[in-house]
Parts: sequence; structure tokens; C-alpha cells
Amino acid sequence: MQQTKGYLRLEGKVWGLNNKEPYSNDLKRNLSIGIQSSKTNSNYVQIGDWKNSKLNIKIKTTAEGEVEEMNEQDAIQYIKDNFKDGDSVYVNLRADVDTYHSKLNWLVSQIYKKSDAVDFDCDEFEEVNELNQYVVVTEKATENSLKVGIANYQGRMIELDLALEDDVIKDYITQNAKVGDLMHVSILVDNRPIYEDSNVSTETTKERTTLKGKKIGGNNNTPKIKDRNLVFVLSDIDVDKTESKKYTREEIREALESSSYTSSNKNEDNKDEEIDLPF
Repeated sequence: MQQTKGYLRLEGKVWGLNNKEPYSNDLKRNLSIGIQSSKTNSNYVQIGDWKNSKLNIKIKTTAEGEVEEMNEQDAIQYIKDNFKDGDSVYVNLRADVDTYHSKLNWLVSQIYKKSDAVDFDCDEFEEVNELNQYVVVTEKATENSLKVGIANYQGRMIELDLALEDDVIKDYITQNAKVGDLMHVSILVDNRPIYEDSNVSTETTKERTTLKGKKIGGNNNTPKIKDRNLVFVLSDIDVDKTESKKYTREEIREALESSSYTSSNKNEDNKDEEIDLPF
């Protein structure tokens, strides 16, 4: 099984960076922060990984400044010193296949400060959140989802469920996608909020205006978020790059089995520290 590479593009606001310290053990050192890409969507990204890494990160600390490039371990402190919560940024990230925890990690390869602040309330706002990824179809599509595999450089594979929410995408997949196909797709990484029961009573106070003109108070009927559900939405397909039935069912099974771990083999001390979302 060959590696299936992917890159995630995000534009949004930094959060969770202020007063955050890197995670470190004998082999790894990294810093996990949040990038909010819409009013309701926010994802964790990671700066740095292995201490002996030779990979570099490209950084631009001001919109008009020059791009600097440095080793990703050196970049951890540099980013802490030159970025802050609320900064509007463009981020390009490598999709790293973590077979240990059966998930994708987003490793920063570029982070540029934007000249214009991202405004989620603007009428013309469009979310920039696109994972361009090679995937292998591992099961026949259902009405609402397609199961695919993503492999690391060792050929070990994890599976993802891609939601089929666009009728054009759904029709194409159900009619054309076959087990073993290698496809190049675009994916929305949507960390969707799950709201509390809408029947919960809300507070009503007198509406008032702050010194800077912000309206507060009144009917506070914004539902509270109790949890989140990470959804990978299949948003586009580069049909010319599809390789039909590139892999057999046996090759897929072997790649998935090589990634299997029992829960007793997992070291919980190696889990990334997570912080509460800002909204």
C-alpha cells in the first residue's frame, strides 16, 4: 500500500495559544493550538512533532513581511513569540496519519498572518477549510457516506467515513466508486457543535449598548453547545486522477490490520492535551 498524501488549507483565527506550553517527552515536542475557520467550526492543529525532525515550517509574522523558514522545532517558540489569540492567519497543514490513535493530525507547514482580519459575520464570508487528500475506497458507498482508507509512509492505513451531503457528489459516488479505487478528493473538516435541548429556558434582560456600540442583553436565545462531532464531508472529486481498482480487498485488509492496536498497548500519557473551544 502506497502512502496517500493530503494537505489541509485553513483561514481563520488563532485561539488557545496564549499561555500554552508545548507538550514534550523523550522523543517528541509539539504545540497544539486551535484555528477557528467559521462561527461554528474550529479544529486543533499541531506545530512540531519529532525532536529530531528535519522538516521546516514557513512563517510570515506580518502581512507585509518576508517569509521565514525554519526547522519545525525552532518554529514552536518563534510562533509563540510572534502570534497571539485572535490573529487572522492562513495555514497550510500536512495530514499526518496517526495509526496509534486511528486519526489524522494536522501538522503546520505554513502559517502566514493575513492583512485583512477574518470576519465571520460579513455577508460575503466564505469558509476556507479544504483537505485535498488521496484516499482508497474500502467499502461500497451507502446512501449517506463513503468509507475510505488513508495510508502513511509505511503503508499502514486508517479508515474515515466521508459524509455525502451534496446530491451531485452522492450520485457520482454511488454510481462510480468501487472498492480498491484510488481517488483524489476535497474534504471539509467540520467539527460540528451539538447543542443542548432547544426547550431549555433562556434568560431575558434589558438590551443595552456598550461604549464601543456592541448590542448586548435582550432575549438570550442562543443555544448552548454541549459537545462536538467531527464530520468529514466529501465536497469535490478530481475524477481525472481516479485509478480504478488499484488495490485488491486483500491488500486493503492487510494495510488495515497492520495498523491495529489493542487498547492495552496504547500509552494514554502520550495523548495530546486538549483545551476547551472558545465558543
